Amino acid sequence: MTGWGWRGTNASPLMKMMKKILGWLGTKGNVTEPCPEISCKFAFTTRFVLEEHAKILRIICDSDGDLHFLSNDQFQDSDMEVVTLSQMLLMDNSLKIVYQLRPSTVAIRSFASSEWRVEEL
Repeated sequence: MTGWGWRGTNASPLMKMMKKILGWLGTKGNVTEPCPEISCKFAFTTRFVLEEHAKILRIICDSDGDLHFLSNDQFQDSDMEVVTLSQMLLMDNSLKIVYQLRPSTVAIRSFASSEWRVEEL
């Protein structure tokens, strides 16, 4: 699957498997909960962000509260990586916009130096 990421019940088999694993690990399902463990929450990104240092231009908080940190690169399921929220925040301080996201919202910016804007999915 290519594009913006996964939404709702159209999740890929990889996403369904990861949600099951994360459930077994006891992670919180809702990023909007104020809790000390939020920085240990798992999130999804691509190898382009991690290995090629592609700039994150979209942060999706899907209907389940899962976070997706994405660049403009086209990706396949095999390009997806699981990371912690704290790992992502260390990459770019401006990603703290994630704390303003609620399920079914997206933070978007045109360039890495642009301001974030939050929209409904």
